Amino acid sequence: MNKQEEQWLTGFTEGDGSVGLYNTLRVDFYQKERAVLDYICTILDAGNVRAIGTQHILTYHGKHSAHILPIIAGHVVSMHTRERLNNILALLKLPSVATHEPTIDWLTGFWDAEGSSGIHPSLNIAQKERDALDAIKHTFGGNVYQHHPNGFFWQAYGDNARHLLQELANRSHHPTKIANALTNFSNPALEKRKEDIQAYNAAYYDQHKEDWQTHNKSYHEQHREQIHAHHKADYARRAEENKRVREYIREHPEVVARLTAEGKL
Repeated sequence: MNKQEEQWLTGFTEGDGSVGLYNTLRVDFYQKERAVLDYICTILDAGNVRAIGTQHILTYHGKHSAHILPIIAGHVVSMHTRERLNNILALLKLPSVATHEPTIDWLTGFWDAEGSSGIHPSLNIAQKERDALDAIKHTFGGNVYQHHPNGFFWQAYGDNARHLLQELANRSHHPTKIANALTNFSNPALEKRKEDIQAYNAAYYDQHKEDWQTHNKSYHEQHREQIHAHHKADYARRAEENKRVREYIREHPEVVARLTAEGKL
């Protein structure tokens, strides 16, 4: 696998995969469309896709899942996935990992797993956890909304969405999603009404701006302690990880010396 394939696989895993340690390490993928799972089998050179009702499932365990684990560890973006991954790595007595900036190949895998498109036209991704969507917004633009109490929504519109779709179309391995997106983005009626739609959206925003600002302020006030506790716990986890690294270095000077001699430190 090359780096672009690794990044795509990590994004797809973070979007729709499941990594767990049961009797053995196991990685599961579920999708309605089989083609994207067949692609995973191709790049991993292993795996069998099974149909269960309207879903297709691809499962790896043993040595094959052990091969996937370091790939995800090398490109993981969301804090939620990193925490789950580090719990598994700790049980396996392996070093913990940090998060990374999303790349366009990672975004393509993530969108192939959980993305959609709209006739506005727009690119969309829904998730229960917000942090991956915030990382996407920071790197690729768009906006993140809380569209219901237990979920968040990333959307990109306009020229930004059109540019991103070109990149996704060149990298995607989910043919149905890309075909639908290209159809949505080439709707001639919507292109003719582009200025009217933009004017309507701007007026709607101005009309509801105070209500949204009040809602956002109330939400942050209501969840301030929870957000603070999350940041405090994350800081404590990172401090504990650094402590374990320092202890390992003190207890294994020969490993440090060897890695230094090999130019890896």
